[in-house]
Amino acid sequence: MIRIGVDATNIGSGGTIKNLSNILNNCNHKDVFFYVWYSNKFNKNQIKNKKNIKLIKIKYNNFFLRLIWQIFHLDKKADLHKCKLIFSPGGYYLGKKKSIITSQNIIPFSNLKINKISDIIFYLKMKILKWAQIYSMNKANRVIFLTENSYNIIKKFTKIKKKEIIPNGIEKDFFIYKKKK
Repeated sequence: MIRIGVDATNIGSGGTIKNLSNILNNCNHKDVFFYVWYSNKFNKNQIKNKKNIKLIKIKYNNFFLRLIWQIFHLDKKADLHKCKLIFSPGGYYLGKKKSIITSQNIIPFSNLKINKISDIIFYLKMKILKWAQIYSMNKANRVIFLTENSYNIIKKFTKIKKKEIIPNGIEKDFFIYKKKK
């Protein structure tokens, strides 16, 4: 049995949860079990109730508290469940286990300017996120990028060992016309 820890604590809705739900919902290998850690903003309704998936909620919703939880508790929780690999669709994993990181956020790698005092917190968050992503990608066993362009932007800052380009697809529902009621 392969046990994979999934750090979904920093994702909620949109493309990242859609990608993760497609992976989890379509993995039918009997020898794979997923432990998925998530926070309040995570839309768990998109994950099917399957025997090989256990959803575990953490209580931290604040970016900085989640970061502390990830640094000091995630590996311990993964060890408790005998996970040998961490999959992080949210772009960073700061622990010591083997990891696969998905890079879906290139905003921290853009030239950020501070125009207002209210932008300072966002700016600091992006700087911490950039550091966390660089650190994670440099030590990851594999990094998944959605496009060659995002890889080309980020590779200037990292020393990635192995990468894959796996673009987002288009769901069948996209082509189904739904009449307004």
